[in-house]
Amino acid sequence: MNRCKNSQCDFDQANRFAVVITLSGFVFLILFGNFVLGFFGAGFAEGYAGMIAQVIRAAAGPAIQILTILGNQRASIPVYIASIALLFVCDIVFVPIFGFIGAAAAVILTTLFWMVWFNRIVRQKSVFPSPFLPGGSFSDIISFLFAVAKTFSII
Repeated sequence: MNRCKNSQCDFDQANRFAVVITLSGFVFLILFGNFVLGFFGAGFAEGYAGMIAQVIRAAAGPAIQILTILGNQRASIPVYIASIALLFVCDIVFVPIFGFIGAAAAVILTTLFWMVWFNRIVRQKSVFPSPFLPGGSFSDIISFLFAVAKTFSII
């Protein structure tokens, strides 16, 4: 077994473990989420999109907590303001057309927006790599998100 000799190694191993667990759960929920929610009744199955939105939120990682620990919590103010504005606009556009699915889509888009922004800030202000952007550029992440969206026929 590979032993860590410094805190960076511990941090990297913890991130890898969290990513594996999160991705495994995410894949399970994508494939079987409707089925599992169906056990609780037909009304619960309607919450599938909302559940996926919350899984994406959970995958955002500890960027906000890292900023707070580093004393850079004020850096989150513009992210929150822009995210609230984006969520408001997305809700106005998507909810009347798509209902609950539109609300979930608005949350997913807003979460992805602030997740990328927060992790960029962590990467700039920290000696630790960002959990979401381990060496990738912003354009790499956007390209990846579009590829995932196309795969699931979201766009």
